[in-house]
Amino acid sequence: MKLGFKILPVHLLACALCLLVLLLAGVVLWPQPQASGLAIKFVGFTNAFGQPRSAVFGVTNLSRRTITFVTPEPQVRTGEGWSEIVVAGPLPIRGVGLAGGQGTHVTVAVPDREEAWRMPFIGYVAYHRRHASQPDQNQETR
Repeated sequence: MKLGFKILPVHLLACALCLLVLLLAGVVLWPQPQASGLAIKFVGFTNAFGQPRSAVFGVTNLSRRTITFVTPEPQVRTGEGWSEIVVAGPLPIRGVGLAGGQGTHVTVAVPDREEAWRMPFIGYVAYHRRHASQPDQNQETR
């Protein structure tokens, strides 16, 4: 028994067009990766009168969340690698908080030695958990 289905070029064209539309919709609606982290750019050197030579860095938060960062002392290259990261200042160390999309400049003293150096930046996102004793903001308190 032979079935009388005919595949017409119009049907093939319609199917191909539907597949193309679905593919384009998938590409457009596919979630894009979110930029995250800190963008750090060297701006230049400066030396204010009576102050040591300093390096200026631009720091921008590329994420949507607030990122807090700390700038330790610059690391100096030694024969075995890089010196340890040393964070100077009173404890607890308070960093600089940048909301999503914000930026700032950071100025650090350049090491006096003629050795290679680099500037570490330590950034973190603070997640706050709601305590059970705190009412949910969507619930009415009576």
